[in-house]
Amino acid sequence: MRILRRRKKTAAQSVCGHQPTSMQAAAPHPSSKASWFALEPRIMFDGAGSATLSTVATELLAQSQAEALSSPKDVTVGDALPDAAPTGEPQFSANDQALFDALAAYDTSSALQEIVFLSPSVRDYQQLLDGISLNVEVVILDANRDGVEQMAEILAGRTGVDVVHLIAEGNEAELHLGASFLTHDSISTRYAERFQQIGQSLSADADLLIYGCNFGRGDGGQLAISTLANLTGADVAASTDRTGYASEFANWRLERSTGTIESSTVIAEATQTTWEGVLPPTPSPTS
Repeated sequence: MRILRRRKKTAAQSVCGHQPTSMQAAAPHPSSKASWFALEPRIMFDGAGSATLSTVATELLAQSQAEALSSPKDVTVGDALPDAAPTGEPQFSANDQALFDALAAYDTSSALQEIVFLSPSVRDYQQLLDGISLNVEVVILDANRDGVEQMAEILAGRTGVDVVHLIAEGNEAELHLGASFLTHDSISTRYAERFQQIGQSLSADADLLIYGCNFGRGDGGQLAISTLANLTGADVAASTDRTGYASEFANWRLERSTGTIESSTVIAEATQTTWEGVLPPTPSPTS
């Protein structure tokens, strides 16, 4: 896994079907290798987080007090010796107890496991990354490899993933993901087993959010998201119109869904108003 830091790009994003006039040349395509983005080191708690934190807090406090008692001090005759601590339990000050209570009450249930799979065909994607929370895992797919295969590989062996976001160029029931071009037919046949495998890594109430122009539009779009929901077991949401910058007659709402969508748009509102592009329809490949 390659850990990188985001670098902000300010070039304008290309829009559906045309390039902004302010740009003199198209932005270069990113590296063809899949990349993980982790911006800052952070602590991750497992499912037994509360119990673990309580144990660690107790041990750390006991160690700290033992070190304090064993450190050399100037003692004169007549000084009162500290009261002996009861056997088996550390002594807590008011501040120590407050910290202990806060750690023991830490709510791990609110920490979602979210992952973004972003197709490198999206221009100026670095600007979009600036609008994604540091708590969200981001994977830039390899442009020269099948995107669905990459997703399945990355999620293999994992469990409890709550939200998967797909950011890619799209059209009705079509999505350009890495080197693969998804249609309803390919989802239900060629990739059916892979999406079932992906579903095994998801939590019981997981959401699959698909950002791409028009993916959920029409009967074809409805059928595509229903098929994905059946294969993965997730609640699926997708756009029925243009996805992206408001001045390009687009938005970041996902208008069509199956089940109950509990998660929100992964791109921050501030970035939605500064990234001047959309996720354009991609022509179907010719055979």
